[in-house]
Amino acid sequence: MRKANLCSLLLHPLARNQPAALALCLRALAHMETAARWRPKLNGIAADLANRHSWLGSAYNIGNDDARARAQWLLQEKLLGGLMKIEPWNMQRRIDWIAVQRLLSRQDAKAGRIDQAIDRLTRASKLIEDMTLLDPENKTWAGRRSKIDEELRSLSFHHNEGSSRCPIDQPSASNRLFTLFQGKRPRFRPLFLHGRA
Repeated sequence: MRKANLCSLLLHPLARNQPAALALCLRALAHMETAARWRPKLNGIAADLANRHSWLGSAYNIGNDDARARAQWLLQEKLLGGLMKIEPWNMQRRIDWIAVQRLLSRQDAKAGRIDQAIDRLTRASKLIEDMTLLDPENKTWAGRRSKIDEELRSLSFHHNEGSSRCPIDQPSASNRLFTLFQGKRPRFRPLFLHGRA
């Protein structure tokens, strides 16, 4: 557990240390994979495993290793998709899934896969719209929906204009995503998952 916490701390924009973060995140994932083999039916462990894949993806992302980052985020997406089916009432699973859609859509857009990026953001927007219908007073969810819809409009506009430049691949985009999904867990838990809008 201590390695996992250190991994998350080293991913924070103010303490970014990619080689150290990568080593610790790899160990944190290995430990959680062992736990998942021992207790494969515990949803909490599956959620923690998804969390470790997210951290490792972020560590690869800091090192500009897009392929390995994407592989980790796709594993996270798969785990979260399964958990959402088992726990449809669990809003945190939905928030985490929405966050990884934003990360993957940004990668899609950067690679010129604009249609895939738009599809991911469209599904994320629909899900958070459904969530806000359940809790119209939730300003955090409303704020996230607004951000997603803004990114979706930007992608759609550039796609229709035929631009090959990624409109959401700005220098501070990863920091904005980090800030957006910083959440109720320890302050520097940088999954790009748990956070405040």
